[in-house]
Amino acid sequence: MRISEMLRGLLLAGALMASAGALAGAPSRVVSMNLCTDQLAMLVAGDGQLHSVSYLASDPRGSAMAEQAAAYVTNHGLAEEIYLMQPDLVIAGSFSTRATVDMLTRLGIPVVRFDPAYALEDVRARLLQMGEVLGRQDRAADLVAAFDARLAAYQAEVTTRPRAALYYANGYTSGDKTLAGQILVTAGLANIAAEEGFSAGGHPAGGAGDGCTRHCDHQPPLSRRVPVGRDQGASGDRRAAPLATGGLDDRQRLGLRDTLCAARD
Repeated sequence: MRISEMLRGLLLAGALMASAGALAGAPSRVVSMNLCTDQLAMLVAGDGQLHSVSYLASDPRGSAMAEQAAAYVTNHGLAEEIYLMQPDLVIAGSFSTRATVDMLTRLGIPVVRFDPAYALEDVRARLLQMGEVLGRQDRAADLVAAFDARLAAYQAEVTTRPRAALYYANGYTSGDKTLAGQILVTAGLANIAAEEGFSAGGHPAGGAGDGCTRHCDHQPPLSRRVPVGRDQGASGDRRAAPLATGGLDDRQRLGLRDTLCAARD
């Protein structure tokens, strides 16, 4: 056997061993205990890799993948419940129950915590992070590419922008520097809060208790500046439907729905 053939064989064997090691290192029984990580894991995980998602994933009022969630075991974020599932990885949000996360960690179960997505750019980062965690980098990269392509297509289709407002409990609203606000704009709507100078979020005058928080400039309550039937209002209450959707096309209605889901996470 020539030296070149021996070297080729050794290189091939090394590549196969590295590939097998990477596959062996990927978790095979994953539990997600947070609505945001549920969605990411269902998108990225391989067949049979994801075992359980939170009960919130099955609620169509807050989950964009409620039908897909039916294929997985449901958990309620309880340490005892998740431990008995014998996961080799638990995925949690940064605001998930600290007691559960701490107990699972003490029991020797690996836990990875994901920060929330505060902007559309964060969605890309969280998809790629999920790909790293699950050993599914190629799948995550494909999803990011598809995500970017769809965003570009949405933006190219926008010709008119009906004005819309996001309205939550106690008069809280979200501006254009939030995930909900960016989804609203991407869907082809104009965010009234941004027009009023709210880049992040806050209470316009008269909204909560004695009036306003930061970004407040002593204007009338936001709800009084949205003439329903002409512009659009969206409520962040899980039990409430958008205040008005007349005059919106299908893309804008879907964007309004996704905005409400993002606001609840």
